[in-house]
Amino acid sequence: MDKVISGAAAAVAGIARGAAPAVGGFGPGGVPEVLIRTLYAQGATGLSVVSNDRGVDGRGVGVLLAPGRIARVTGSMRTDAVAAC
Repeated sequence: MDKVISGAAAAVAGIARGAAPAVGGFGPGGVPEVLIRTLYAQGATGLSVVSNDRGVDGRGVGVLLAPGRIARVTGSMRTDAVAAC
């Protein structure tokens, strides 16, 4: 079985409305920015994101949080994302 994905768009193609993606990283480090921005462009909504934090405005999970793409966030660290407050 070939598990190599051809790019970010192919990696997020199966993430539909209401999905629960887990997002890596800790604070500003190790966050999959390209995948998050590609998921934003893909248009999925109603997401239940599992992440260490809620990102910051314009970065990380904050990219999805600000425009209302996320219905619920499960995380362990509070951040200063204005959209999350």
